[in-house]
Amino acid sequence: MAGALTLLAFAACTSATEPSRAPPAEARQNAEARQNKGADAGMQPFAYSAPAPEATPTAADGVYTRRVTLTQAGGAPVPCRRCAPYRFDAGRSTLTLDSGRYYVAHKPASPKVMGFASTGHFIVEGDRIVFFNDPNCTTTKGIYSWEASSAELTFGRRRDRCGIGLRAEFLTALPWTESGGA
Repeated sequence: MAGALTLLAFAACTSATEPSRAPPAEARQNAEARQNKGADAGMQPFAYSAPAPEATPTAADGVYTRRVTLTQAGGAPVPCRRCAPYRFDAGRSTLTLDSGRYYVAHKPASPKVMGFASTGHFIVEGDRIVFFNDPNCTTTKGIYSWEASSAELTFGRRRDRCGIGLRAEFLTALPWTESGGA
C-alpha cells in the first residue's frame, strides 16, 4: 500500500509537459536583452520608498562601462545559480545614469555564475549622489560622493547598506569609463 501511494505521489508531481529550462548562457542573454531593452525603451523604475525625481538631466548623466579582471576581483567567483546582485566579480559592467534613473547590468566572465541587472532612481546634489528605489534594496538609500574627470566616473562611499554592502563595493571598487551619452 505504501509503495502504491509513493508511486501515485510521484506521478502527480511529474508532468510530461513540464517546460524545458533554458541553459544558463541563454538565461543570461535573455536577462541582458531585457535590461538593455528596458533602458533603451524608457521603462521607468518603480518608486518603492520615495517618489521618482523629476526626469531632468544631471551632471552625472552618461553611459559608463567597466571590465574587471580575475586579479582585480580577487580571484574566480564562487559558482552559484542564485547569486546575490552587486557582487564584484570579473566581467563587464554597464552603468547608465539618465535624468534621475539608473540602470546597471553585469555580465560575468565565468559561465558558472549568473549576471545581474537592476534599476532605480538617483539624485545629484553637488558632489553627492543618492541611489534609491532599487528593487534589491527597496527601502535603502545609497549615499556616495562622486567625481567625473577625463571620461572617468568614480564613487566614494558615504553610506549604503544595500546587499550587506555589496552595492557599495560594486560601485566604488574601480573607476567607470564613459562610453557614451545617456
